[in-house]
Amino acid sequence: MLKNGDAPIFVRITINKERAEFGLKKSISPNHWDETKQRVKGKSISADDNNGTIEQLLKKIEAITAYMSMEEVDITAQLIKEKLIGKKEDRRTILKIFKTHNENARKLIGIDFAKETVIRYETSYMHTRDFIRCNISVKTYH
Repeated sequence: MLKNGDAPIFVRITINKERAEFGLKKSISPNHWDETKQRVKGKSISADDNNGTIEQLLKKIEAITAYMSMEEVDITAQLIKEKLIGKKEDRRTILKIFKTHNENARKLIGIDFAKETVIRYETSYMHTRDFIRCNISVKTYH
């Protein structure tokens, strides 16, 4: 709670029980928050502004997750948060490294690699990708 009685608006992203949170740098009176809709009640300029910010954020999250899915990146709540708040850390995943390697090897067929070798690399990539997809939700705790 802020000194003026308003409450800050926080964003919580949860994926596979992993949470990431950050402040939206906006605040409202707790009486104006609609818990069910997760929006600010009313039609005031302030309510419209806050709700518009929330809508834009949701669209950004959808775009980020769509892009990450397309790039076959392991989607985590923390990674989405980093993308949203502008952290520019480039994560190198095993699949990205594998894919880059295979693309470079394909360019060198007949020079440094035989076509059959590159085909085996691509098959290995697909098996590794499928293994990760099948086992991504399996977590063990000791």
